[in-house]
Amino acid sequence: MDTYFEQARINMVKNQVMPNNVTNEHILNVMLNTPKHMFVTHEWESVCYFEGRVPVAQNREILSAQTIGKMLQALNIKGTESVLEIACGTGYTTSLLSQLCQHVVAIENIHDIAVKAAHNITALNLKNVAIKQSELASGALEGAPYDIIFVNGVLNQITNTLLSQLAENGKIISLKRSGKLCTAVLLIKSNNSLNETELFTAYGPDL
Repeated sequence: MDTYFEQARINMVKNQVMPNNVTNEHILNVMLNTPKHMFVTHEWESVCYFEGRVPVAQNREILSAQTIGKMLQALNIKGTESVLEIACGTGYTTSLLSQLCQHVVAIENIHDIAVKAAHNITALNLKNVAIKQSELASGALEGAPYDIIFVNGVLNQITNTLLSQLAENGKIISLKRSGKLCTAVLLIKSNNSLNETELFTAYGPDL
């Protein structure tokens, strides 16, 4: 089965991520080496590397591989960043971020899912991650200011609380609802306001 999952990850990266212009080798290698099947229930293990999103709980899902890859690449990560992740689910994107950045604080407001995320991060021996149960709009003040805020879905409003936790010139990447579709957006903080750039069409849950 390990060979199956290894080949499935290779296929995911080669057939879903790379054709969508994700060329950053560090991102590609991290996705190749992270066991995505650890973060889903048994019924989803064998298909979690297929194209599309994977549900992990009500209003929580692992975004599609191409969406995650393109969002990560758009952040132009250097490796020194402190990251706040919102709606971390069971921790898959958390694990990717932890291998790309210096430190990750991941928040989840659903207790059972936060517990699963903490278990998964511990199982992978990722030492630079803190999982917090918190209301999503409240962020995590104790780790602020953050260089990056990564949102796993559509957050209706970037609250002043979240904005205050973002460093000057810091980046927020999120999905924005546009009718039935979503658009990935990159927001950069400047003088306590956000400058928005639309990136690409994507699909994800409302948080």
